[in-house]
Amino acid sequence: GIFGPVTRAAVVAFQGSMGLAQDGIVGIKTWTALGVDCHTPTPPPGNHCPTLQQGSTGPAVVKLQGLLKARGFYTGNVDGIFGPVTRAAVVAFQGSMGLAQDGIVGIKTWTALGVDCHTPTPPPGNQCPTLEQGSTGPAVVKLQGLLKTRGFYTGNVDGIFGPITRAAVLAFQECMGLVTDGIVGIQTWTALGVDCC
Repeated sequence: GIFGPVTRAAVVAFQGSMGLAQDGIVGIKTWTALGVDCHTPTPPPGNHCPTLQQGSTGPAVVKLQGLLKARGFYTGNVDGIFGPVTRAAVVAFQGSMGLAQDGIVGIKTWTALGVDCHTPTPPPGNQCPTLEQGSTGPAVVKLQGLLKTRGFYTGNVDGIFGPITRAAVLAFQECMGLVTDGIVGIQTWTALGVDCC
């Protein structure tokens, strides 16, 4: 997960074998030559506040478990399976917020967890959204993964921009000579190797 001299040499050699510019920078042409489809559109955003209950599975449950864990209500694995432990955490959280303790995660519970259920997700195509502490979602997963591969982030890649992610961003920004504000904008994305165009 560390792009050092050995990885760079391998990239340069690969680029040469494919007739690409041998600059050691992995951009769209190199990714494409490696067999990655850089142009497949992201599927349209779905309902980001689905109703969840015991028996539910999938990415929305992962998000729920991560949010509950960050607030200290959930101690199990973030596995995307809404079982009895997740339900108990939901009930406890609902009680702490004065909500109906039914163990069913609807709009009121999502909202109490800090999710904005009414703002439409920005259209896909913005590869470099501005992120800061409190942000959640796939872009944060991408950010955490990039910071982790560079050795700045040691937490879980959970899509939640909390204090650990912010500390990693600050350390990366300082290392790269960027403004150390903990806010991930185009300059930070670009420094992380993301093509924001």
